[in-house]
Amino acid sequence: MAAVIGRVMIGWTSNSEVRAIAVISLTAALLSAFMNNIGVAALMLPAVVTVARRSGIPPSRLLMPL
Repeated sequence: MAAVIGRVMIGWTSNSEVRAIAVISLTAALLSAFMNNIGVAALMLPAVVTVARRSGIPPSRLLMPL
């Protein structure tokens, strides 16, 4: 599931840090509406790290808003 979310987010971010933060925040907010917050964080962690590596953004810049 995290791999699918990561691939979709990579397509939407287009190597823009601001857009990546917006997409990650929106995705986490939508998942949090239906899941426990700790579960969302555990699910999103590998996806966010993948997005960061593929877009060349430091992972810490994307993990803090998560």
